[in-house]
Order: sequence, then C-alpha cells, then structure tokens
Amino acid sequence: MPSLTPAATQRLWSELVQRRRLRPSAAGDCMPLRAVLYAATDWLRLATKLAATASPCAQYSISVPPLAADKTQLRSDQAWRIRALGPAFHALAEINVTGWSSWVATTGNSWYAAGVEARRRMAAAGYDVAAGDTWALNELSSAVRQGVGSARANMRAFLHGLHDADGVLPSARGTVFVVGIAQTTADLSVYQARLQDWYEDGPFWDDLSRYASDWSQELYGDVRAYAVAGVPREARRDSLNEYLQHQTALARSAPAASEAARAFLAAAYSPLANAAWQYDAFFGWTSVPAELMQDYVSAQTYALRSAGNSRFGFAWAPRNLAGMPAGDFTAQTDALLVRLAAALADSGEAPEAACGSTWCNRALEGALPTAAWQTFAAWKPSMLAFTSPAQTLSPGVPSAAVTVELRTSSGYAYTAGLPVAVELSSSSPTGAFSTEPGGPWTPRLAAPIASGESVASFHFRDTGSGSVTITAAAAGKTAATQTVTVAAPPADTTPPETTLDSAPAGTIASSAASISFSASEVGSRFECSLDGAPFAACTSPATLSGLANGAHAFEVRAVDAAGNIDTTPARASWLVETSVPLPTPPPTSVGRAGGSGPDLLVQASVSPAAPAIGATATYLISIRNLGGSASRAVVTVRLPSQVVLATSRTDRGPGCTGTTTLTCDLDSLAENLVATVRIQAVVRSPGTLTLTATASAQPADVQPANDTATVVTLVGSPEPRRPAAAMSPALRVVGATPAVVVTRRGATAEVAVRFWVSKAARLQARVTPLRSTVALALLPGTTFAGRRSTTVRSAATTAVSRRGTYALGARLRAGRLIRGRSYLVRLTAVDGGGRRRSLTIRVRA
Repeated sequence: MPSLTPAATQRLWSELVQRRRLRPSAAGDCMPLRAVLYAATDWLRLATKLAATASPCAQYSISVPPLAADKTQLRSDQAWRIRALGPAFHALAEINVTGWSSWVATTGNSWYAAGVEARRRMAAAGYDVAAGDTWALNELSSAVRQGVGSARANMRAFLHGLHDADGVLPSARGTVFVVGIAQTTADLSVYQARLQDWYEDGPFWDDLSRYASDWSQELYGDVRAYAVAGVPREARRDSLNEYLQHQTALARSAPAASEAARAFLAAAYSPLANAAWQYDAFFGWTSVPAELMQDYVSAQTYALRSAGNSRFGFAWAPRNLAGMPAGDFTAQTDALLVRLAAALADSGEAPEAACGSTWCNRALEGALPTAAWQTFAAWKPSMLAFTSPAQTLSPGVPSAAVTVELRTSSGYAYTAGLPVAVELSSSSPTGAFSTEPGGPWTPRLAAPIASGESVASFHFRDTGSGSVTITAAAAGKTAATQTVTVAAPPADTTPPETTLDSAPAGTIASSAASISFSASEVGSRFECSLDGAPFAACTSPATLSGLANGAHAFEVRAVDAAGNIDTTPARASWLVETSVPLPTPPPTSVGRAGGSGPDLLVQASVSPAAPAIGATATYLISIRNLGGSASRAVVTVRLPSQVVLATSRTDRGPGCTGTTTLTCDLDSLAENLVATVRIQAVVRSPGTLTLTATASAQPADVQPANDTATVVTLVGSPEPRRPAAAMSPALRVVGATPAVVVTRRGATAEVAVRFWVSKAARLQARVTPLRSTVALALLPGTTFAGRRSTTVRSAATTAVSRRGTYALGARLRAGRLIRGRSYLVRLTAVDGGGRRRSLTIRVRA
C-alpha cells in the first residue's frame, strides 16, 4: 500500500505540495547526493517523510512496486504524487523480473520486446521520463552473477529494451537492483571468485554503461555485526564500509581484463543500505529495538558519506515482526523515517553530521565484528587444480581420464558461469592430448569447463619416456601443473608371431609355389626353410620353383628388432603332382580280343613329412590307369598302427570302408584317368609310420609290379603349445533388474550399482550425461569398492586385489540429475599389464 498511515501521510503530503519550497542548492553549498530508495511497500509515506526534511543538495528517487496480482502491471496514480513533492523527487517504476519472465514465457516474445512493452506501460501509468522519472529493474539474480545458462544474456536484452523504448518514447537509463549476500557469510571465497569472473565479462559491462545510470547493489547488513560494545565510532564506520564498498574495492584492484566493470562501477555504484525493520531474514538482520535501528541507519549514512559516495540509498520495508500494538509500531516507524531523512540531509554538511550528537554508538549484547569483507581489497585469481592422481604410463599408451577442477583462491571447488577455456600443454615434444582414449591426439588441446560444471577431463599419452609436466591454463586463472611419468619400455624378450597369409595346400599340379607371410611386430625380418633345409634369410612373398613331385614342407619364422626368434615357425605342406611321362606300353594281354588290359600305377605321399604326436597326418594316394579301361578299380590301404582314422574321401566311386584297413571302391577307370584317395589320421603314439596302398582291377592288371605304394615317416615330438593371449579384465553388472538404483535424499542423489570384475585391477567410475563425456561432480561420501571419498571428485578411483563382486555408491547433487533424463555410469578396469575393459550402464533419473 502507498502508506501504512494513509490519513497522516495525506495531511503531510498536502502541506508539502502547497509549499513547493524545495529546490536544489547551488553547487558548493553542501555535498550532492543522488539517493535511490527501494520501497517494498509504504512508498508514499517514505517520500513525504524525506520531503519534510530534504537536503537542498539531494535528488530523491523512490521505487513504486507493481501490482501484486500481475507484476507486469504498473501502479497508476502514484508517480505524479511523488513528483508533486518538488523537483528533487522522482518516481521509479519497479520492473519486476519474475513477472516479466512469465510474460516472456507466455507470449513467446523476446526479452528485448519485454523491455519495450514495460516502457509503454510506464508511460500509460503516468511515469514521466522528461521530469526525472525512470525505471528500476528488480532484480539481477545470483544466476546473472554466476553467468549460468542464458540468465545474463536475457538481462542484457531486457535492459536494452528498457533503455530504447519503442522509438516514440524517449530512451532512458535506469536503476538496476542487484541481489546481495549476507554480511555474516563465513566463507566469501566462492562469492569473490564469481564476482571476479563477472567483472571479466567486458561485453556485459559495456552494455550496462549504455543502459543503466545506477548500480544499486543490495547490501542488507546485520546489526549484530555493527553494534559491538566498546568499538569506537570510526572503527564501526570502517567495518561498515568494508561491506558497503566491497564491490568497488575489488574493482579498483582488478586486472586490465576488468576495465569495463571498473569504469562502470566508478560512475554508477549506488550502495543500497538497510533501513528495513524488523527482519530476521531476507533484509539482513534488524530484529532490534527501534532506537538501535535509528542508530544503525545513522551509522550507515555516516560510513557511506565518509567513503565519498555521491550515490547511495536505503531499502524500506517495515514489518511488525515483534507483534507490537499498531499504534506503537506506527510511532516507531515514523521515528525511524524521521531519523533517516535527517541523517541524509545533515550529512550533506559533513559525514559525521549523520550521527548528530547522540547516534552511531549503541551496542547490542552478543554482537561480534567480522573482518571477512577485508578480502575484497585485493584481487585473488581463481585457480585450476588437477584432481586425478599423477599417473605412470607406458610409452604410447593413453592415460586414464585426467581431470582438472576450477577452484577459488582458497582451494574450494566451484562451478563455472560462462565456460572456462582451459588449454592443455606438456613439456614433452612427443606428448599429446585427446578428449577420448582413442584419439584423435594433438600437442595442445582446448578442454572447456562447461557452464554449471567444475571439471574438465581429458587423456594424455607420450611416445617418449621420462618425467613430463602437463599444464592446464586459462585466462585470468592460476595455472595447474602435474608430473606424469612415462616409464622406459622394458627389455623386449617376447618373440614375434609368424603368420602365413597365403600358401599352397593339398595337391597341386605345379612345380612352383608362392608363399606370403607376415609378423606380429613391425620391423621384423624373416628366415625360411624348405623341406628341412637350414633356415636362411628371406622376404615375403617367397617364390619357389623346380619342385619335384611328392610332398614338400615350408617353414618361416620371424625375428624382431630385439633379435627374438619365433620358436614356433609357421608351416605349410603340400603335394606336387605334375604330369608323369607314360612308360613303355606293356605287352598286349592275350585274354582279350585285339585289346590291352588295365595298368594301375599307385603313388602315395604324406603331409607333414614329420608329424608330431597329436598332429593330423594327411595321406594322398593317386591311382593312374596307364593301360586299357578297367571296369572296376579298388585300392586297399593299410594304415600305420600308430594312427587313428579321422576322415577318408575319394574323387571317384562310392568311397572307402573300414578303419585300420580301408577298401576304397573307385568304380571304373578309363585309360589315362587318375583317381585320388585322401585320408586324414591323428597320430597317437611315436614310432615309424608305414602306410601301404595296393590297387586291383577288373579285368586283371597287366603290370602288377606298380600296383603298390608305401609311405614311411617318423613321428616327431608334439607341437609346442603357444601361450594363450593375455586377456583384458572382464566387467559385468550384477543383480536383478533394475541393476542401477537412483535414490534422492534432499539436496543429494545416490546412484548405486553392483558389478563383477574378473581379476585384480585399477578401477575408475564416472557419471556423465547421456550424450556427453563431461563427468558430473561426485560428492564426498561416494563409496567405490569399499573406499569412501572425502572431497568432491569428477571420478572415483580405487584398486582391487582379486576378482569378485563390488559396489559403487555415487553421491551427486540432486539438482544435477534432471528427472526423466538418462545418464551413464562409466566403469573402467585396467589390469597390471595396462589392458583395459570398459562397461557403460544407462540409468534414468
């Protein structure tokens, strides 16, 4: 309401308007003052009391709140009443940010359009910019100070619209009320860090210089930090100014990057002191007797005038917290307004005149001074700090995630407002960084700390060895360094593996062959052996020619750069069977009219030439008919006693029967045709292996001497087993669905998951948004495989000494987990050999 005492205010107002006697004094008569006063209610009583004892050198601007039901609607019939008190009195239209936020959301209009519309409504409500009225934005929130999301950009656009109006109304600079912080805050390091980051946002302050005339910082003090018994008036003044002047004190010590903020605050800083009585919250702490409140208002005015402020004001919001009788409360708030008006007027002659002869000396039992605000006398850059432990790496092997954190000058972690551009570099010419363990890699990397986050993570690798210093730096921040040890590679005692890429097999009809091969280690050379000859240097592909008919074996082994020789050479075996010249035709059979009988030539070979126990021996038996046609051809094969039949196959006839002695029916065999029998058998015991194959034909073979072939070979030692490849640790989730549980408890949330790891390993756990690798901060109390953290971390790390089931209980800020959105729990296990395995688990908040 305009006044808590409507009748008395109307009488005083009418009297003052009739006089119209207030005029600004000539320069030099007294100290000028531009007083900006915020009134949550009772604005007309405030204005009339000030006008009754006005300073001739002061200009008074009093804010008028919008309608409570719709805070975009301004009160009419009020601005002219304030202006009527004289040319030194002006109305401020309170432009409520909360109300206009709803207007933007509802209409879909821009914030600039909201500012333009607010100016139209000001004019319609009777505010006269030409007569000195203007707007007062209430208020810039802590989100604007922090730079979170679009809060700062929105307010810049809103102020722009308020200044410009619609092109018909005149442009006008106005007042900006700014949310403050309690005077008794114990740790101011985060507040100072955010204020310093804000000062370095040059474009914001350039806009404020164009659009705003008064930066009305809310400084709602605490009487308990002022009214300390035994403290002289001058010491109280200085202590008050440490709080009231902290923003300009910090700006004066700021680096060049904050020049735009320093210049604006030097011209527009207007501290908004505390005359709001009686409060135990919201407006500081003023739950004290009325006489002590009068003393406190007088002392604040004395302090502000002593600091040379020509712009300042007070917040007025009377509240009967003590439940006093209405008449008493009215009388005491009247007395407080009279004291405020007198302090403002009298201090124009000299700062100490604000105290008169009886004020600025009252004490409150239990009051204690605070020296915390002295910190703003010096600029204290924020710093970067590595939060992941220093790592020891193998050359060329990527590190586990390395995290760097944004901290205040005292080492307390805080979240970035605007993104912090962190640049990573190293002291090694072969060092490189990447945001992912798989690359791409670069010698320098930009890894920003995103708005609302406190950490950035990355990976490092180095192909060299030794101690490497990695540095994380950002403009205006103290850089962080960490030493990474890249261990020299151990002596190479591991032989390479040799692989045949292509080689002949089975039976070929050529006396030449080409064999290609490769090694598991780059830079290896090769040695080859044919048919048991000594190994000699060779290259891939190896070209062989002039091979005789029969079985052949080729071996190749790789030799790496360290001289390690593959002890299990790669081996190829095959049978060469080129065209055999026909022998002299045998005598003509006398049992057939005018024709010759069949003549079956049997040949046999085995591969490999020296099979080992457990190996498979492949026998190839060919039956060529050198004579006349055979209506039926059969070959009988006696296997060695040391083998067990695996398979048999013929390329003609119904095939073979039997296990130790095979009878293979080849059906008919015309002149010059060749039939082939392929037998595979597994060697079970050592000794001399003898296979005999004998052919028979119908009609009878005319040349029985070449009907039998024998293959004899020795059983070699068993093939050595190649060592099994080392396996990466295995990870899997344990438990019934859902395997991951999210529990909210007040301001925190816990993500719980049980998992199994197959071997001893170093473990890491992070929680990230679904489509981002930037980790959410894990709060103290996070447990991981039995280990509990005591500080804020971006990743939980621990080590387990054996396989088993373990648990993760990740504690996060509940506000960082948006209900309904998906997040990822990222688990990584790395064994002692550097082999890693990752497991990603999706969880819905």
